Amino acid sequence: MANNHEAFQRLGQQNVETAIKLFGEWNKGWRSIGAEMTDFTKQSFEDGFATVEKLLRARSVDQALGIQSDFTARIVDGYFHKLSKIRSMYAELLKNSYEPLEQVRLSSAQPK
Repeated sequence: MANNHEAFQRLGQQNVETAIKLFGEWNKGWRSIGAEMTDFTKQSFEDGFATVEKLLRARSVDQALGIQSDFTARIVDGYFHKLSKIRSMYAELLKNSYEPLEQVRLSSAQPK
């Protein structure tokens, strides 16, 4: 009976430690993703405002179209670059969050 109680306590402690690791990884991952999204948004606004200023100083329609074309190319390239980076951050978050669960699964699958 005492052996079963000790095994149950070990299992409970292991589950608590796993949950703490899991929540720590989620917290770290979501903070990183949030910071990256904030940085992207800030850069986008700054670039947009700078482009509007350039457009207001344009002396011809051709010059304005060139400014707008450059802006569009920068925005699209930047968006896809950040999208790729954030996608990899999500994948890393899921991988890191799954590792503690995988360790528990492997340790519980081992015969005692």
